[in-house]
Amino acid sequence: MKTNILTLLLIFGLVSVQTKITAEQAVEVIAGIMDGVILKDDLKELSQCMTDVQDDTDSINQIANDFSSLTLTGILSGIEEFRNLMIKLRGDLTTCECIRPDVDKFLRWGEIFIEPSILVQQLENNLPAHLNEIISDIQAANADYTQQNFFEFGENIGEALVLAVGQNISVFAQ
Repeated sequence: MKTNILTLLLIFGLVSVQTKITAEQAVEVIAGIMDGVILKDDLKELSQCMTDVQDDTDSINQIANDFSSLTLTGILSGIEEFRNLMIKLRGDLTTCECIRPDVDKFLRWGEIFIEPSILVQQLENNLPAHLNEIISDIQAANADYTQQNFFEFGENIGEALVLAVGQNISVFAQ
């Protein structure tokens, strides 16, 4: 039984993600990531206020592909691509006034991705301490992506990223 599970995990880790998402699905992923980070489901509101997300689809596809490898290099590449996505989201989310407090919390948490020296320090501390949990979240995310459960994919990625870089408690105190 252990051999079968190990074999499945190895095979699952070697399969790259081939699904290409639409703009609507990209919003689902972003809403899922926000839910994984700030624990608030804003999908309905994001669907109404995020209108120009076509560029985000490429980043999300790359993140999914990088994470699907389940290797440290792939995870780090996915985090780097998420950094690029966070930079873009800072502009994309400016139109989301109806959920401004949630957007502000998410963007404050994401500031760590803008500061490379702090990001590297957090990754050095958190990756070894939480690697098994991170890989578990990424495996769940890979399965969600393959099954086209894009909100859940984003949620699992958000949870993995919180484990990788930490949760800025001051974000939630405000």
